[in-house]
Order: sequence, then structure tokens, then C-alpha cells
Amino acid sequence: MLPREFLLVFTVEAYDHIIGQVKSGEADIRLINNSWGSEGCEYNPNSAVSVATSTAYQEGILSVFAYGNSGPDTNTCNPHAAAPYVLGIGATDKAYRVTGFSSRGKEAGNFDREQVLANYEAYFAASASEKAAWDHNAKPLGLHRPSVTAPGANIVSAQNPAHAMTLSGTLYGSASGTSMAAPMVTGVLALVIEAYEQNNEGRLSPLDLIRIAEVTANKEIMKGYHTHDTGAGFIDAKAAVERAVNNDIPGEVTLDDLVTFEFPENIVMEAGMYDGTVPANTWQTNEGYQTHTFEVKEGALKAYADVSWALSLENVYISLYEPGADVTDVDAATAQSAGLVDLSNSRYVEVSFPQPGTWTIRIDGRTNLVTNYTGTWEVSYDGDANAPEAELLVTPERISGNDRVDINASVFDADGVDDIISVVLEVRAANGNVLYSWSKEDFAVVDDFSMEFSGENLRMTGKAPWTVTLEVEDSAGNKVFEQGFIGRN
Repeated sequence: MLPREFLLVFTVEAYDHIIGQVKSGEADIRLINNSWGSEGCEYNPNSAVSVATSTAYQEGILSVFAYGNSGPDTNTCNPHAAAPYVLGIGATDKAYRVTGFSSRGKEAGNFDREQVLANYEAYFAASASEKAAWDHNAKPLGLHRPSVTAPGANIVSAQNPAHAMTLSGTLYGSASGTSMAAPMVTGVLALVIEAYEQNNEGRLSPLDLIRIAEVTANKEIMKGYHTHDTGAGFIDAKAAVERAVNNDIPGEVTLDDLVTFEFPENIVMEAGMYDGTVPANTWQTNEGYQTHTFEVKEGALKAYADVSWALSLENVYISLYEPGADVTDVDAATAQSAGLVDLSNSRYVEVSFPQPGTWTIRIDGRTNLVTNYTGTWEVSYDGDANAPEAELLVTPERISGNDRVDINASVFDADGVDDIISVVLEVRAANGNVLYSWSKEDFAVVDDFSMEFSGENLRMTGKAPWTVTLEVEDSAGNKVFEQGFIGRN
């Protein structure tokens, strides 16, 4: 996402031209993708961009905005994406993890789309004196979460071979950012519009499109994230198109449609620091990059790493690799803050429910000189030492044709297996349908403290990817969650 507010006049001019074409009947434009913006979640209903996007909305045009590349800190979203009548799109990697760079909303902000829309309509119906006295805390006008997330890491597309950020001499390359995620969703909604109008009478309104995108988003695959991280979940093209074909248009977006996750109150943190010097342009050459490692123990809730350097005109990338991953392969990273074109002197990555073992931080230079850097890493754990532990192994993680899958799970509780009150192991298709479900009774007791499960030659049906989840709860209410994914080659 390009933070270039000096282009404001051109943005408003472009909107004016599009709205004029729609009003005159010269063009039937329904969607506008906006891969640009700034930072800070404060929506101003009277700004030039807000007036332009609101007018477009009233004319049947939905604006889709990149959410921003200033994460993982909160309250960093593109303010234009906080309008109640637009979609704001966060970014994930190809393993459905929210990227470190993807901007976040407000941690304790307003997440209720329908309420903020009602406030917006009341505000614009109010008199000038009523607007001046408007209580923005009691009746907020901005939405403080992403709408949905979509792929935005290492997205291959056409490029200018002479651009300073590529210098590859080719017409195609990869880049990262919510600017890449937003057009993914815009394209999905174009399919939704086509599917609806080929099978039904009438037209979908911008609000219909917003509700379809959020209600049909995949929440299960985003478990472990907060609402201000990922909104309603990961965009689900198949589910959205099916709802359009069947004229099954949601009447509202409820809070139950949003991704939620509560971390334990007692969090224990392990942390460390590192530093180094990275040569110029190691990202392009794949030589000379620097690595640092840290350990993650069983039951970790989150792993986080950052890197900082002096000059924002230089560009440094950070990648995080899980145990056993090939650090020489930039596409094998578990989490990555790379491919970004914005100016910065820091980047972040994080992973929810990281595997135990040795994790590797890889630091690369891109369009940089020899660059000195410093960084930190953190691993978060549940502070209750007697919380149950769980392991989940899914093999293979990618299948072809009618390949079968093996699932192995184990549960350990220092207070004994009788202390475990609930075990739920499930496999879900991308549409949310449960293919397999097992409980504590399906686990074999190994000894007084541990249980195991083994499922072999399991057939995956429905739409990929499939999500495998293992949830365990003990008598004190302590919970542990493990998750795995099965993709299709």
C-alpha cells in the first residue's frame, strides 16, 4: 500500500470521474479497488476521500481498501478503510497466517458493522448543530477492524522491470502488502456480482456485497487471532459465490460472524535480543543473509520477532522459519515481512501456536547498503504451569488426487488424564463442514498422565484447504489449542 496522501487530488478526481460515468449511464462500475492510504484508524466522515467514497456508495459502488502495512501494532489501519460502508482488507501468507506487516485495528474499538452503519446514517441525516455536538464515543462512526483477510505475501504479478524495488529485468515478480490482498477480494466480489445476476433478478447493493464477504468468510482457519487482527476471517470465494447463486443474501453481519480468541489472563513471556550486519541486496542474491535462532517450548501461544535499522531509505526484510524449514528458501518461511515497497526502519513477524523446537530468524537486505540492525524475539506461554499439553501431527500436509491422510495426536496432563474434561479433534473442509470429529473417548490411555490418538488413511472430501484442530480443556478451565492444515497440490 502506497502511503502517498499528496495524491489526494487525483484520488478525488478519479472518484468524481467514475461517479459521473455511472450517473450518466456511460459505465456500469460496481467496485473500486484502492491499494493506497495512510495510517491511523480515525475515520473522518467529512474528509474529501470520505465524501467521495460515501457518494460512490450511494450510487451503488463499493470501495475496497488495503488495510495498511504498519502492523502488528494496533490502531495502525488505513483511516479510509475504517469507513462503515467500505471493505478494509488485511493480508495473510499462503498458510492463512496474518502477516506481521498487515495493519491492525483498535484492540478495544468498535467492531459492530450494523451499529456503525446506523450511526453513519443518523449522522448524515442530522442538522449542522447536531453534527457539531455528535458524541463520537457513544455513537462511533468508524469501524475498527479489518473486514476480511486475503493472500498478500509474495504475490506474483506484472511489474515494471526497471522499478527500483525490483531491478529484475523481468515483467513479472513478487511483492507483499495489503495492496496485494485488496484486489483479491475485489476480484472475488466481481465473481459474486456476476454469479448473482446470471441466476437472479435485480442487483446486489454495496451493503449486500459487504455482508456476503463478511458472513461467508472462513473463521475456523483464522483461529488464534483477535477481531482487530482479521475481522470476519479469510475471504471464501466459493461460499460467497454459492450464496449469490442461491440468492441467499445475509440480512446483517453479527458479532458471531467475527473471529474471536481470548488469550489466558496469566501470560509468561520469554524474550531475547540479537544484532548483526547484513550485506546489500541479499534478498535478490540469496547469499549473505543473516540468521538468528531461539527456542520455543511445548504449549507456546505466540512467537514474535522484529528488526530495526537506522535509515528508512534502506529496506530490510525479516522472515521466521519453523523447526525443520529450509532457511535457504525464501518461500519456505513460516512468517515473512518481505516484498514491501513502503519506507520504514522496522519490520515484524509473528506466529500463533508455534511448534516447539528451534526457530530461525532470517534477515535480508533489499535495495540497501551494508546495514547494521538490532532485533528482539518473544515467545508467549500460558502462565498456568499445570495446563494440559497437546501435540498434533498431520501427514502429508499437501495431497494430490485421492491421497489419504494420517492424523496423530497426543495429550498430556501433569494432574492426570482424569483432570481432562474435554478433548475435541476435528477436520473441517474450507466451507466449514466437519468431515471427522473425535472426543476424549476416542483417545487411548497410555499411562496415568497421557493419551494418544491415531487416525490412518483418512479421505479428504470437499474443498481444500482442510483445517485440523485439537482442543483440550482441564477441570480448572485451562485450554490448549493445536492446529494443522492440509492443502492440495
